[in-house]
Amino acid sequence: MTLARDMQELMHRVRRTPGYTVRISKNGHWQVRDMDDHLLVTASSTPSDWRALKKVTAHLRQAGVPLNGELQWEKRVDDEPPEQSQLPASQERLVANINAYLADQGHEPGARDGLRAEFTREMMRVAKQRNMRPFKSMASAETTLSSLIRHGRGVTPWVEALMTETLETIWAEKEQAELEKAGKEEEARKLAQEEQAREQATAARNEKQVAEVKALRSAKKTSTRKRPVKKTVREGIQPYVITSSSTSASNTAVNSGNSNLFAQQLDLCLRLQMALIGGATSPEDARALVQEVGQMFVR
Repeated sequence: MTLARDMQELMHRVRRTPGYTVRISKNGHWQVRDMDDHLLVTASSTPSDWRALKKVTAHLRQAGVPLNGELQWEKRVDDEPPEQSQLPASQERLVANINAYLADQGHEPGARDGLRAEFTREMMRVAKQRNMRPFKSMASAETTLSSLIRHGRGVTPWVEALMTETLETIWAEKEQAELEKAGKEEEARKLAQEEQAREQATAARNEKQVAEVKALRSAKKTSTRKRPVKKTVREGIQPYVITSSSTSASNTAVNSGNSNLFAQQLDLCLRLQMALIGGATSPEDARALVQEVGQMFVR
């Protein structure tokens, strides 16, 4: 007889006792009440083991519910070791793999950290994806998983196949995620290198342009500094060039049509220069020479 049947038989015995009523709550739990409708005991309809039955029976006796005779689960001793079943080799490997996965996720044996519930949700998801037989509920899946990895109780072949497929799916998805992460990191590294290369090329091009502009400006300044100063006479007069050099008439370019006029002008200019430098000419004579030179230029 199963534990649920034992609990049901116990509740029927209480119901047959005068002065007590037994109901089932909205949560599916047994409730024992007295004649005044006071709640005496609440018990699960699906006890986990015989100790739950023994505890409910003790609470009923303390509440004054007459239970004739000693029930069978009351004869068991708490120190009695639970029955151990020999698991097949495939299920032993499955238990080892599940424990390894939970330990890799940070689960500590005996701790209630929700990782087993997460593995149960993964089993429900994989069953839907692979069109495999699922558990009826999350509670049923958690009970089966706990019975396997904690109490060493064997599971049916379809449960073993579902758990194995769940582990393989989780590991494959994890490996795929790591590969995608590595690919994204490599792609980001390449993009960073390309961006850095473009920035370096742009900087080099800008430096080259700046150097070219500086060289051009320097060349313009040099050419402007070396260029001779040119002066031309008024319109109507054949132009000629007078340089700032201290050399004689051999450095002056003369137009072919005005050679005689230029010779006279040059002679006057030299006379005026020698007179001014030597100081032999009076101011009146120097002024006359300047006027003569001016008239000759006007012609």
